Amino acid sequence: MGIFGRIKNIAVADVNDFLDGLENPISMVKQYIREVEEAATQAQQAYANQLVAERQVEGLIAEAQKAVAKRTRQAELAVDQGEDHMAALALQEKLVQQQRLQTYLDQKELLAGQTAVLNEELKKLKDLHAVLQDKLLFLTSRANAAQAIQSANAALRSFDTNKITGGLARIEAGIWRSEAQAAAARHVQGVFGGGAPVNAGLQADVQEELKKLKAARARG
Repeated sequence: MGIFGRIKNIAVADVNDFLDGLENPISMVKQYIREVEEAATQAQQAYANQLVAERQVEGLIAEAQKAVAKRTRQAELAVDQGEDHMAALALQEKLVQQQRLQTYLDQKELLAGQTAVLNEELKKLKDLHAVLQDKLLFLTSRANAAQAIQSANAALRSFDTNKITGGLARIEAGIWRSEAQAAAARHVQGVFGGGAPVNAGLQADVQEELKKLKAARARG
């Protein structure tokens, strides 16, 4: 059963609702797309056959029209010449050709109707194919997004939060130790790199002794 056999009562506008109810929509949409494309190939061949048939009928119509015109001239000429028997034969053949002509004209009209129906079916196939392609893209995008979310959730569930917390605590403790060691190093450098510490209580005596030393050196 082809695609139109399954959903022949569903308009193109309702295809989305129909597909949403499928158990496995992605695989079914892909299957429908393949069937639509196969139907389009068959319709293309049928359309080509229609064109050939129409051209053949048009050729037969032209030949019949020529035959009718020829037999009409023959009958007229025979009457003018008083040859009633020949005129009757020409008229008989004319009537036969006229019947054939009408048959060909009827066939041409029938073929035209079939071609119109085929064109309409081709349009439906094209519209349905476009809807199915859009639906497949939408469903595939949703499936990929759902898979990404599931993978992310699985990755989160695999994390050991206690282990992560402990690791962060160890990193923080290491940073604190590094900062303490740096501060201690700066303090030691300040103590040993700045000379003897100055006693604030002796500053006045030191200045007095320095003044006396300078005066003695000036006199000497």
